[in-house]
Amino acid sequence: MNAVTMGKHFITVFPKGIVEIVSAAQNTGGLIIQTGLIKTSTGVVDLYVGPTGSSISNAAIIFSGNGSSISGSDSEIVMPYPIRIPAGQALWAYASTPGGAIALTWDLLA
Repeated sequence: MNAVTMGKHFITVFPKGIVEIVSAAQNTGGLIIQTGLIKTSTGVVDLYVGPTGSSISNAAIIFSGNGSSISGSDSEIVMPYPIRIPAGQALWAYASTPGGAIALTWDLLA
């Protein structure tokens, strides 16, 4: 088994709708999401990339979890590999139902 690098920056968020994690202005040199975990609750939790001010309809979903609608049937999805995000792109999370969460670690590139 190989060691996994944890990012310097980290967050665990329970989004109610869309929550910005890293703005396009903060992402001046690109970033690498090192680790990620989604807890779906009974809905959908997605991680999006796009320009600040974008909407879900014109952004890229880069990590997603879809839970069962049966109460108490939470799913957890582990991000299988790091994801590199280009400079100038914002990163945000979305949850369709209360209780959905996403935990990330990332490094900003110079």
